[in-house]
Amino acid sequence: MAEFLHMGGYAWYVWSSYGVVTGLLVYHYVSPLCKRRALLRELSAEAAARRDNGGDDDGGDDDGNTKTAARA
Repeated sequence: MAEFLHMGGYAWYVWSSYGVVTGLLVYHYVSPLCKRRALLRELSAEAAARRDNGGDDDGGDDDGNTKTAARA
């Protein structure tokens, strides 16, 4: 077992490579989950703000002009 873990003198290279790959796999799995959670929190806060504001946030100014109408 010790010889297997020693990897013929290349243990540091082999095990550090496994560690780096494992770290990257964990990062690529966890990163989208964290981004999704943050996005859901942001959307929830935006929806709550719209509910508290009466839902009149149409993206336009107070005169009723929307962003698309302002370009025309």
